[in-house]
Amino acid sequence: MNKYSILVAVAAFSLLAGCTPEGRQDMAEGASKVGEGIKKDAETTGKVLKDQSEKAKQSADNALMSTKVKDALNQVKDIDSSKINVDTDTDKIIHLKGTVPTDEQKTKANELATRVAAEGYKVKDELTVLAASPSKTPSN
Repeated sequence: MNKYSILVAVAAFSLLAGCTPEGRQDMAEGASKVGEGIKKDAETTGKVLKDQSEKAKQSADNALMSTKVKDALNQVKDIDSSKINVDTDTDKIIHLKGTVPTDEQKTKANELATRVAAEGYKVKDELTVLAASPSKTPSN
């Protein structure tokens, strides 16, 4: 219910203040309906705000989880994390994307991310191992 509707209702009630008993009864019923409309609008607004608040909290939690995993990867000397991207989606899945030089680093990155992940989060390993480029041997 908007402000205009409330003002119209108040004006109508004011005009009817000196009316017959039937008019007063109608005025009371109208006031009750206006009150019910305001209550319903407040409940709807409250639900919308609660949903938006929960979504914002989840987004913040996911961003924090991505940062936590990336920081842990950066601290391990045995993992070249410079080409690893960490993203957490709305389903609480932590995606490890990018490239690492060896299968061992891929395994270590996945294991570390799984240990660091908070309860309820899962890790999806989407890392690619770069094949070592063949060394050039001098031709005879």
